[in-house]
Amino acid sequence: MVKTQLPDSTATSRKCVTVSLSPAGLKRNPTEAVRWLRKAHQDQDSVGGLELALLLIKEPALATDSGEGERLLRHFSEGSDNARYELGKLLMNGEGLTKDEAGGFQICSRSQNQGMHTPAL
Repeated sequence: MVKTQLPDSTATSRKCVTVSLSPAGLKRNPTEAVRWLRKAHQDQDSVGGLELALLLIKEPALATDSGEGERLLRHFSEGSDNARYELGKLLMNGEGLTKDEAGGFQICSRSQNQGMHTPAL
């Protein structure tokens, strides 16, 4: 078995997961991905922190405690238009968070008003 890490453009991304190459093919390893994203977050990598929050929301069983992903995302949304947009989008669609269309739309609108170019909602 050969283990490798497949990064895309950065070392910290949801698309960067550790995989194992075995006779059966590539296997996804989200636990290892969380380990790398936690390290990136501890190293003050804002992209890694945002990706960690989004992964923990998508796969809450990987979190150290209930609601960890949402808490991280709400924290990052205070200083990042990208995080604010992601939070608004998840709230509007009810993806991993309690659905709140009005609140999500308001958050996304705030991102647009502050200069972030977002796709039409």
